Amino acid sequence: MFRVGPDGPEGWMSRSFEDSVRMIAAATQPAWLWDAARRRVAFANQAAIAHFGEATLDDLLDHRFGPDEATARMAGEAATLSDGRAGLIVIAGAPPAKARLAPADLFGAAPAALAVFDVAGQRLVANAEANELLLPGELGIVFSSPYVAADFLKEIEARGTLSRTLPVATRHGLRRCRVQAKRLGEDQAAQIVIAFDDVEDRLALEAARAPVAPAAVAPPVPVEVPPAAAVQAEPAAAPVPRVVTVAAPSAALEEVVAALSDPALAADAAGLVIAMNARAAQLLGESARGEPLLNMLPPDLKADAAAYIAASGGRGIERALEDGRETRIHKGVDSVPVRAAFARLATGEILVQFHDLSAARAAEEALRRAREEAEIASQHKTEFLARISHELRTPLNAIIGFAEIMEQGRLGPMGNAKYEGYVHDIRESGNLLLSLINDLLDLSKAESGRIELDPDAVEIRPIVMSVLSLLGPLADKSGVSLSASIPKSMPAIVADERSLKQILLNLAGNAIKFGGEDSEVSIAARMDAAGAVHIEISDTGPGMDSEELKRAMEPYRRTRSGRGREGTGLGLPLARALVEANKAQFAIMSEPGKGTTARLTFPSALVLAG
Repeated sequence: MFRVGPDGPEGWMSRSFEDSVRMIAAATQPAWLWDAARRRVAFANQAAIAHFGEATLDDLLDHRFGPDEATARMAGEAATLSDGRAGLIVIAGAPPAKARLAPADLFGAAPAALAVFDVAGQRLVANAEANELLLPGELGIVFSSPYVAADFLKEIEARGTLSRTLPVATRHGLRRCRVQAKRLGEDQAAQIVIAFDDVEDRLALEAARAPVAPAAVAPPVPVEVPPAAAVQAEPAAAPVPRVVTVAAPSAALEEVVAALSDPALAADAAGLVIAMNARAAQLLGESARGEPLLNMLPPDLKADAAAYIAASGGRGIERALEDGRETRIHKGVDSVPVRAAFARLATGEILVQFHDLSAARAAEEALRRAREEAEIASQHKTEFLARISHELRTPLNAIIGFAEIMEQGRLGPMGNAKYEGYVHDIRESGNLLLSLINDLLDLSKAESGRIELDPDAVEIRPIVMSVLSLLGPLADKSGVSLSASIPKSMPAIVADERSLKQILLNLAGNAIKFGGEDSEVSIAARMDAAGAVHIEISDTGPGMDSEELKRAMEPYRRTRSGRGREGTGLGLPLARALVEANKAQFAIMSEPGKGTTARLTFPSALVLAG
């Protein structure tokens, strides 16, 4: 508690109950100790007893005053009642407090978008900010989904209060809003008060902004402000106390502040706190009525807040504070990131809300660390595969080369037919192992974005003809019909020629190996009306259901149709990674008994005009 001298607030404690009694008893004017919460006199001198027309002090103590009586609205010096609560020393003739807003006016003047719904989700009333933000209609329209609204109503019924970030249908489109709701009442006549805070821009900014280490906290520095703000950096040497006008808040204002889910407090026009909810007390520390608002704020807000209280900072400062200012509330060695938003009510009171950003900052930091750890792990994997592939390729090439020499009998016959079969198996196994190593390295590079591409103008037809030539022997051996349909007028595309050829070889090779005898495999290309080029590799094989298709797209996994056949389980994942590295889109469609189609789509931006 603070008292105000003639030059501004000083750091003195409020007058104790004993000092108050002695001061009132010695006064020559009617004076009394006022209990605003109970609307009763706690102590009075003889002049005050006569002033109220009572015979004794006991009679006056039993008198309860109505909320509309002038006595209930008189101002005075901050004091402490016998039970420790806040009271006022009132001297007859003090000016009455300013009239308070009615509850309906307070609701309409609240700085947040507030709306009231019934338990079925029908909108009952909304304040001006809510009407300006939200599309009209019931809760299902506001949340753009009756299912989301139904789940929201069910949860608020079970919990009583709720805070979520949800897509909300606003007059500016679908935007993410922080939605805070409280259910008032228990039966079907209950009402749900919901506050909407548009956080779309802030979430986008936080996602794009690189996290920074919190700056070292400087000790609070006194700020010199205009006298109208009733603030002074240092107390006068010998101040002469004077009576402070600390108006008791209306019950409606206290209810509004208490109902807000964020920490919130209200101050009078002079900048003295008149109401605070429990969440603000927990964040800022316990405080009684009469505390200067500036003492509750962090140092970086004090100067602008003082100008706001004095209405001397111009519309720029006011708009910045009303839109919300990010700062930190320091609690010992810890600090809490918050967004402080100010609002001035019609009768001059100032409402301040603090939105805790700790969860958002913690989630952002966790995502950043997870991303860094994933990037480091991917880099280590790529480096390991590069080293191991180099170490394995040299002996594998020797194994494959010597096996080919022995299989072809270049140095003479081996003399045993079984040896020829063994040598054939050695060469085939070596080739398969070498293919696995190459695919692993390519997949790792593609996933980490480190694959080396040389994009250039590429003609599709020559590459497809080359693929058919390379895969022709495999198709003949497997009893598969292999064909292509590429229009001569097909324009060139911007791509890496080597990786495009590898993609087509992987996809067409898979279709041949898993298509079965008498199946057909075709490679076709076309350009759609939007100018995009589609390359499709289709087969008439057994096809796959959704589970098999999902498994086929996972590295090292093979479908049931591929059991017992050659392959590394990397063909489709590697093809997709290479397609995406070329800035194209990859899609695969399959149905049991109707074959499979893999589609590469190069957008019009990658298609060169003929």
